[in-house]
Amino acid sequence: MQFKAKLFEERTIFAVKLLGCMNIIPLKIPINYALDPFGSSASLAFTCRLNSRMTLWALILLPMVVLAESRHADAISQSDLQRAIADMRDKSYHGFVILLNIINAVPKPLRRLKRVTFFMPGDRQLSAVSSLTRDSLQDFILRHSILSGFTLDELRHLPNGTLIPSGSPRRMISITNSMGSEVLLNGARITTPDVCRGPNIRCHGISSQIEYSDAVDYPRASNITARTH
Repeated sequence: MQFKAKLFEERTIFAVKLLGCMNIIPLKIPINYALDPFGSSASLAFTCRLNSRMTLWALILLPMVVLAESRHADAISQSDLQRAIADMRDKSYHGFVILLNIINAVPKPLRRLKRVTFFMPGDRQLSAVSSLTRDSLQDFILRHSILSGFTLDELRHLPNGTLIPSGSPRRMISITNSMGSEVLLNGARITTPDVCRGPNIRCHGISSQIEYSDAVDYPRASNITARTH
């Protein structure tokens, strides 16, 4: 399972660099990335020489790889979760920790996740969420997560406007990279990056809760599901 997780991590990086090769953002130098048909490193390099017909495929590639990765990686263990919670406490994200602990007491939700990135509003922002109830906690957590692991540096290298599926069905997170190196998630700014650095759980503090305007359909593939089971 560790090999499969590593394989899909490589393919995620490949997808990110492929998107960077598009005309969506200007590149001064070509990006080389070696990948053979089986996903392992090879001497033959992939270069940014793509025609416009491939742009659409590149736009749907990253969400599909993220969903596939979440399906094949090892499940998050309790030790992974407790390590992440300790990191969150160290940075004073106590409210988000409370939400995770409540959800973790339920048999299924967190334990069926594979890899995840949490985006954490601060305690003050959480206290202002009037719609947050016990019944809505799971959806709130999933709407503030991506079913793959992303560091701040990896998010910064995504093309501006990249859409990534959140953990909540039919909810997409738009990644905006500003000139000042800020990263926005549907308008919510990452304020405290890389709080969690575990192999299966990443987390970042954000300026406000993530808002969604409309539900959208994910790109579909016969062997990809939008939710982990």
